[in-house]
Amino acid sequence: MSPKPEQESAFLNPMQDQEDTDEDSEPYQYVPPRRRRRCSACRCFAWTMSFLMIIIISALTGAWIAMAYLEIDQTCAMHTTKWSPVLKDVAIKYEETHFDGNFMEENKFRKNGSKEVDKAWESLGVDYRPGVISYEEGIASGLTDSHVQISPKHGGGFIVNVEGMHHLHCLNLVRKSLYFNYDHYKHMGGHAFENEGEVFRLHVSKSKHLSLPIES
Repeated sequence: MSPKPEQESAFLNPMQDQEDTDEDSEPYQYVPPRRRRRCSACRCFAWTMSFLMIIIISALTGAWIAMAYLEIDQTCAMHTTKWSPVLKDVAIKYEETHFDGNFMEENKFRKNGSKEVDKAWESLGVDYRPGVISYEEGIASGLTDSHVQISPKHGGGFIVNVEGMHHLHCLNLVRKSLYFNYDHYKHMGGHAFENEGEVFRLHVSKSKHLSLPIES
């Protein structure tokens, strides 16, 4: 005897035999395994990208804060030079400078010796006088007891000069001793030009040697 249509339907879909419940009445959506894996991979990728974006934004924010609030120039100077009292007393700043390399047109520093040219060089600090630092600062700077010091009864300490200013002072003497300037400054006298012959030559050659760091 062949099964009835109702029985046939029950065999194909056993769920129809059972009484409907609230849960059974809710729609059932089947998700294939491949699609589930793809959705899981997408969620993992999204979380990874979000994490990376947070790291990048945090790094950029930290860099911006560091650039805005830290003295980068001062830190650089302290890292690349020997300790000096200047580092704690002067706010060091770096800036880009374009050098005048024009051959035919002379600027105020290149012209023949005159009061105007001397004034231009003085504006660079070539005639700055030496200063005094304490004994403790001198030792921290690398000086020793063998270096020239002021008598304790006059306050003590080391007699020092800013090295860059000393280099400019020497370069200025080299300028003055050039053949087209020598007679002018010899006539004026003063400082190195009070010396004659070998002493003057040694002074100029020493100044030339100390000017080499400026030229390099």
